[in-house]
Amino acid sequence: MVSQFQELGRHSDWHHITERLIEHKNSTTHRYAICDYSKRSVELKRIDCQLVKEYKTEVQYWRNILKRTVAVIQFISQRGLTFFGDSEILNNSHNGNFLGIIELLAKLDPFLKEHLNNYGNKSSGKSNYILSYTIRKLISLMADKVLNVIVEEIKNAKYFGLFVDSTPDVTRINQLAIVLRYVKSDGRAIERFIKFLDIYSHTAEYLTSTVIETIKQLSLNIENFVGQPYDNASNMVGKYTGLQARIKKIAPDAEYLP
Repeated sequence: MVSQFQELGRHSDWHHITERLIEHKNSTTHRYAICDYSKRSVELKRIDCQLVKEYKTEVQYWRNILKRTVAVIQFISQRGLTFFGDSEILNNSHNGNFLGIIELLAKLDPFLKEHLNNYGNKSSGKSNYILSYTIRKLISLMADKVLNVIVEEIKNAKYFGLFVDSTPDVTRINQLAIVLRYVKSDGRAIERFIKFLDIYSHTAEYLTSTVIETIKQLSLNIENFVGQPYDNASNMVGKYTGLQARIKKIAPDAEYLP
């Protein structure tokens, strides 16, 4: 049986479409088409399964590398050590703590050793999860996660104090250190460093806007700002125009603590 649907535009009897569809379903042409489709589907499925398997293997490989990378980042961060040196070349004594620790672990970890052999050379054109650019991105992501946890703890504690101090860094750019203090539900007093901010003025007005903007960015309620311990610099503790006085006009409960 030959189907009227075999040739495009051949069917025009739409009043008997149901009967024509049944005829098409039972036609030799349609049956051959179904058999061909089924065979190809099985073949494609086999190819697809192999591709999925290869993809999962690749994903697991890089996850294993990422676990080792993150572990080293945590180790260095917890000890306040520097990450990078003057070189990004493996087995160079000036390549910094991160690559140095990676090299040390590779001596005991065959998987990591093979990875460094295959991808360790940054000129290979492939990502390897150990270059400084990638590590800085990971550090930034991890820092955001930690900051979110700190902010959530502060919101649960409700009240907080804020301490700031400035100092020039190695590039001679003045940086403002932001530290928050709060008390957890178990009574423990907690002090957390939040960030360094580049600043371009030491006036009380400038520092006040910086502090207020930081509190807003952290989504903290300014009304819960209850303490501001600063050093004795006049721009900080001035009775009428110092940082503490300006803050107190905005947050009346933010007492200055010498």
